[in-house]
Amino acid sequence: MNEINNPRYNHPVYVTIADAFDKQRLDVFLSITYPNYSRSYFKKLIKSSDILLNGKPADAGKRLKTGDSVSILFKELNV
Repeated sequence: MNEINNPRYNHPVYVTIADAFDKQRLDVFLSITYPNYSRSYFKKLIKSSDILLNGKPADAGKRLKTGDSVSILFKELNV
């Protein structure tokens, strides 16, 4: 199973930002990279610090830079 395209819940995924996503918003990058998940899903993960940018919590609107490291802990969210 390809972890990038088919992440498992409660297992972190690490992504390094490529040139193509330089200056892209964090939430937009995530919704493009993982189209099976909504931007609101990622905003909830960001708010709960389950998504880190360079090892630190970040805002959904944070602009990415080439080489940034994004850690994503996918999980089921309560509705």
